[in-house]
Amino acid sequence: TMSILPAYPDDYTGVKILLVDGYPRWNIDYTECMAANDNTVERLVEIYEQTLTDAGYCFDVYNISGGGSSAHIHPLQYTEYDCIFWFTGPYFSNYLVDEEAQYAIRDYMAGGGKVVFCGDQLAYGMDPEGANEDSLGGEFLAGILGTDYLQEMEGPFDKPYVYAAAVETLSVFGTPTGIDLDSIAIYRECPTLREMSYIQVIDPPPAGYTAQQLVYLTNASIGSADEVIYVEYLGVGQCVFVNFDLSASVTHERSYCSGIAAAPMPGFVSGIYDGRVDLVRTILEDVFGLPSSGGGPADVDEPPPDHRWALHQNVPNPCVGATEIRYELARPAQVSIKVYNPQGQVVRVLESKAKPPGSYAVRWGGRNTSGERVSSGVYFYKIEAGPFTATRKMLVLR
Repeated sequence: TMSILPAYPDDYTGVKILLVDGYPRWNIDYTECMAANDNTVERLVEIYEQTLTDAGYCFDVYNISGGGSSAHIHPLQYTEYDCIFWFTGPYFSNYLVDEEAQYAIRDYMAGGGKVVFCGDQLAYGMDPEGANEDSLGGEFLAGILGTDYLQEMEGPFDKPYVYAAAVETLSVFGTPTGIDLDSIAIYRECPTLREMSYIQVIDPPPAGYTAQQLVYLTNASIGSADEVIYVEYLGVGQCVFVNFDLSASVTHERSYCSGIAAAPMPGFVSGIYDGRVDLVRTILEDVFGLPSSGGGPADVDEPPPDHRWALHQNVPNPCVGATEIRYELARPAQVSIKVYNPQGQVVRVLESKAKPPGSYAVRWGGRNTSGERVSSGVYFYKIEAGPFTATRKMLVLR
């Protein structure tokens, strides 16, 4: 399933990120987690796509659920990428990171790979007191994530807000690195109630690992607790564990779903905060040393474009007959959209023309270039448009 990745053009020389959608639930609308001017977002993966785009990074997308099917296949090959950005969502899930993927992540870090994990209950899922899904005998939680799981947090009704602040300086391979990150506000009732965990930096970590506090809670009810942890492995690999799903962080013009301002907190200015982008850019650029190409409202003097770069999930999916693929262009671009089979062979070219900025849709009738109906299975569709490239999966049923 990795045969057509990376999906970057051959002449692309920027940072390559693989965004792993490890969240198999598609039944929640995340529109209310974004600002009014960004409310086209519906699925969780689109929040991560928009955040990476605003932070100034290009990426491929790998969906473990195979286009919404019941089969879950985790990526195991990462060497073509500068960073793996893996999110597991706002729920505890038994599809966190399977055994082979845990070993593959450790091998990737041993070769100098950089990894980000985000999830509300990832630590709980890996700990023996939770789901005990750590296939490395505790090394995934304590080593790769650098985490000591403490306990579950109070319920979202009892503690609707979680506030956090970053350290001023982080040691990155022995070099003091300044961290300039605004305080983080997290809301636990949007778009659904969120169970979260209290964690701390593990002390001591397993052999070969070092772990440091990057972001800590300022309103923990159990004394001290951390929220983002930075790990180094064998002096070459890096991992940042974000102990919450990014959809929970306050962003853009909203304070939270209903638009009501959050409770007062030092360093938090409701209305101008862009927490997700700030956090992601801090991790990728300041900690990992992966240069951003810019992007985001804070980096441009001109008004933001009316449209963004986006490739949406096809509808319907799974599809029996025809299906529609929507996409958006932030700037004029030569657009190429192709359908691939799992072997990386082109099945059909759906779009190949220059287009102005805007929202578009293209239909695929489930036939190859010879007009023959394709067989059932997982297929990929990929867009290349100027600086933007993305790949998604879809499931065809016959």
